[in-house]
Amino acid sequence: MFLQGDYTDATSAAGRDWGNFGNAGANINRSDFNLPSSNEYVYVGVYAGTRTYAERSGLELITGDVRLLLDIDDFDVNFPGDGLQGDIIGSVTNRIRQPTGDTMVGDLPNITLFEVSFDTETGVWEDSRVETYNSKGDVRDQGFHEGLIAGPNGEEMGGYLVMEGVADIQTVTYEIVEWEIVTTDGNPPRTGTVNGLQISDPDFLQGLVNFGIDVGLLEVEDSDLPDGATRKGSTTTRTEPIAAEYNAREIGFFVADQE
Repeated sequence: MFLQGDYTDATSAAGRDWGNFGNAGANINRSDFNLPSSNEYVYVGVYAGTRTYAERSGLELITGDVRLLLDIDDFDVNFPGDGLQGDIIGSVTNRIRQPTGDTMVGDLPNITLFEVSFDTETGVWEDSRVETYNSKGDVRDQGFHEGLIAGPNGEEMGGYLVMEGVADIQTVTYEIVEWEIVTTDGNPPRTGTVNGLQISDPDFLQGLVNFGIDVGLLEVEDSDLPDGATRKGSTTTRTEPIAAEYNAREIGFFVADQE
């Protein structure tokens, strides 16, 4: 995959036929560099990346949007005199699995690019943290990002990231059906519920998630009800996340222009 700006170009490559993460990498280049004048700047642009898997072959192509904030005057008070200053933070949003390749199913979360200072002589930043989070707010992916400021007046920023986390999480929807059995002996009806998740084979569901196959709605059929039972009231649905049993590694890169 390849991105190009006026002063920056970025590439990422990975192979799909490995039985593990395999060989992959990213590269960022620029044609010019000067720091912009003292101020705060917002950069917006494009993200692209490749995802490979820990325990099977396959390759996913990912696209998204990147937004970066550059504060030139935020000096590094912890390590004065080391040539580092400024503050860069950002995020990658709208991550979409492209239909080319071995596409998984679950939505991909936003990536948080943690705060980092840059070298005043080179405009380069190194080894800052990245994370994503699941629906409960727990860390899903972890890794690092690096990059550089580009352009005769700092008009662009380019960077790359490497992170690893669970390959896929499907949010599975299942039905819950209330039932009743009307007795003829004058006693109150017997009642209960049938849960579409509980009556499904867990190993089969896990296999679908592991292979990136959409589980779909887990329905409750009349044949799943106890003998003599009929449906009572309306059918409700709930959701349950099911995670793949292996990790993915994503190598991504971005190019962003100053607003």
